[in-house]
Amino acid sequence: MSVVRDLGFTVPAMVETILITCADALSTAGSTSAVPNKARTTADVLASPTAGTFTTGFGRVIDRLGAPFGAGYVVAMPSASLTATRGSTEANRQMQIGLYLLHGDSSGGGDLAEYSTASRPDDRTYFGTARTSEMLNWDGSISTGPLYAPTNPAYYDLRAAKRYLQLAVRVLKNKVTTESSGDEHARVDGFITFLGGDMLPQNADVITSPFSTTTST
Repeated sequence: MSVVRDLGFTVPAMVETILITCADALSTAGSTSAVPNKARTTADVLASPTAGTFTTGFGRVIDRLGAPFGAGYVVAMPSASLTATRGSTEANRQMQIGLYLLHGDSSGGGDLAEYSTASRPDDRTYFGTARTSEMLNWDGSISTGPLYAPTNPAYYDLRAAKRYLQLAVRVLKNKVTTESSGDEHARVDGFITFLGGDMLPQNADVITSPFSTTTST
């Protein structure tokens, strides 16, 4: 049983979303009149327009007892990350990221509430509120280079959780007044790893899954 329970199952919990403070939220790619059926469309964004203020993104509602799980898991380890691929030389580059887990009885998510405040990990801070000239001259990979910023580890005991779960990701990026910051349009995403299953997923009755039928072709 210990071997079975140690096999984790990771699912995407939040679609990759951009974080902005001052950038345009419109996607202009292919939006010229020369390209048929293309138009300017509003992209999914997390907007943090006020300095020092978190914005929260919510992931998809996950049915932890339905397909494709195939097992009853009693532990959830959610994680999220903030990825800035261009780097930044801003003197105030501070970024913060945190998360928490919601649960409810409705597949539509209308009754979702935070599952356990005691299990919520502390927000993680990257860079201070202001950097000295020395800090800005550190190795670029540390000081001004691209940033991969994961959350602190999180562990939730699901034995008292309701059927439906949702990941909430808190992010903060200090406001700048222009798009000169390379951290503008950083990407935020999230996953949940489920552990402590009561059986091997491949031993589940897959016929009951909405993704398969009894008919093979």
